Amino acid sequence: LSIVLVAIYFVVANHWQKNFFKQLEDRAYIVGHNYLAEDNFTYAEFQEVLRKFPRTLPQEQIRIYTLDFNPIFIAENELKWDKAVLQAVVDDNKVWFKQGDEYVFGVLYKDNSGDYIVMAKAVDQTGLDALKQLRSIMLISLLIALLITFILSRFFAESFLQPIKKIIHHVQSRNVDTLAEPISTTEMSRDEIRTLSEAINTLFERLHESFESQKAFVAHASHELKTPIAAV
Repeated sequence: LSIVLVAIYFVVANHWQKNFFKQLEDRAYIVGHNYLAEDNFTYAEFQEVLRKFPRTLPQEQIRIYTLDFNPIFIAENELKWDKAVLQAVVDDNKVWFKQGDEYVFGVLYKDNSGDYIVMAKAVDQTGLDALKQLRSIMLISLLIALLITFILSRFFAESFLQPIKKIIHHVQSRNVDTLAEPISTTEMSRDEIRTLSEAINTLFERLHESFESQKAFVAHASHELKTPIAAV
């Protein structure tokens, strides 16, 4: 159950991560369209860009650079991207990675006026909260499942051991005179318990025959000894 829950958690976490990277990619293109590509759209298309532009992601920060790594439109302030990261965007067209809780996406934005680098960074706060809630639900579910399993296993163990207990009681209550009384197997299913009961019955039958033979021998010996002794 733990393995299944962990597998489910990683599948869900991976899905959230891919989904957020897609959202971050969309944001990078929307910002690029807003600042760089007004002349590439019809009026209606650009109005749609302007409508989507204010919709930011949690802790979103976006920077736009020229190919010589100079920031344009948006001041760098405290967020300054390493030149190696910017060069990776130029080389691979797209770059995405994760730094702690922050998701980073970079794209080489190609415009009719030239190529630019758009870097976007944000925190998937909704995903973090959802995964935290999922972890709590899974932990509680696991504890409840363990409790239910423990209770049911005790119940089933008691039920499964009932025939064994009957056999033990039967064996402990036998003596020399009652060895011939077999364990009843009429209501037992054909399984190992019935086989064990039949084996014990066979053993008791042999023991009973042995005791009967011993009694007969003792009685015969006593009778043979009484005759000469009586004569003397």
